[in-house]
Amino acid sequence: MIDHRVRSRRTQILPAMLVAVATLGFPRAALAQDLGIFEVIGKFVASFKAASAFYAPLGGVISSDALREEGGLTQIGFFMRRPDIDVGIGLDVTNGFTARDEALDLRGSIRALPTLTKFFDRPVLIHRSVPTFLNVGVSAGASQLANGRSQILDPAGDRAIEVKGNGFHLGLSVGLSFSVGSFGGYVDGSFRYTDFASLDWREGSKSIVPPSGWPLTMDMWTGVIRLGMGFAFGAASTN
Repeated sequence: MIDHRVRSRRTQILPAMLVAVATLGFPRAALAQDLGIFEVIGKFVASFKAASAFYAPLGGVISSDALREEGGLTQIGFFMRRPDIDVGIGLDVTNGFTARDEALDLRGSIRALPTLTKFFDRPVLIHRSVPTFLNVGVSAGASQLANGRSQILDPAGDRAIEVKGNGFHLGLSVGLSFSVGSFGGYVDGSFRYTDFASLDWREGSKSIVPPSGWPLTMDMWTGVIRLGMGFAFGAASTN
């Protein structure tokens, strides 16, 4: 979220890394049949001219019937942005929550991958030598409850129960960004609704019916203050 009109020398390392990550999910047979997928992905990645990383170090809030904050809600993530159409794609991970039911010691993280964001930017005058923008972002994407685990105490000892879930999220962010040359920073407030329509409880390799009172579905509202920094690695359009 920096002034992407500034031209900078193209950096090839980041696009190359993203191409490698993006192709990990493709079957080898498919890649062997159509090696042109590398060219397609390469062009797609190259169309993004800026990248940002962010962290929410101040903790956050969570509103949910099933979850509560524990130890401070944190979020860390990364995204790339196409300034010509003001669209970004990224991922993030949220931690620092547990179940509201005190008998359920739930630990895990929520992954948002991918998240697509449409930005609306407006210049604001804070200092003449530092371009500054008011940024509003509207986002949507897929969510995954990952590494969810709980311990159950019974006469036979501890039982390790795993829970997984897939869902979606919708979000809104509002903040300020600035740029100095090819680099910049920003601060924003990010608000998100996440919904898991069903949860899969498993013990070992078998699905189980969770005890009474354990959630079968889960949704939540979260809010965090994010600090980020970014850079431009391509020659952006001046239009």
